[in-house]
Amino acid sequence: MLAKSILLALWWVFTLTFIIFPNVFLQSYFDFVNNWDISSQDKDSWFFILMALLFNVFDTAGRYLGGAVHLPTKVIIGASIGRSIFALTTTLIALAESPAWLFQSDAFKIINMALFAISNGYISTQCAIKAP
Repeated sequence: MLAKSILLALWWVFTLTFIIFPNVFLQSYFDFVNNWDISSQDKDSWFFILMALLFNVFDTAGRYLGGAVHLPTKVIIGASIGRSIFALTTTLIALAESPAWLFQSDAFKIINMALFAISNGYISTQCAIKAP
């Protein structure tokens, strides 16, 4: 039973990641990039590059941690389900919902992406280690 649960947790990690990243994340922008003296198309390109860089760096860090720090299987399954909160926070960012001081701040967008990516790497690695 636990083996099936860990496989479902791994499936959910990747399903959630592929639903949200990159499309939903890219429905926003960074204010600090908008202040640059470049064309609108270049601003979109820089936002994509920065978000992809953030995802890859923190996903890699999460995968490294996943191989070094092990948690109980039930905690990993719960964390996989808990990652669903990122669907909400990322959608609120993309829809520019209020409070704007939170969901439209560059810091919140970066922190949201970092936590999303590091949890993706860590939980998927833990699931892959525990599944066999």
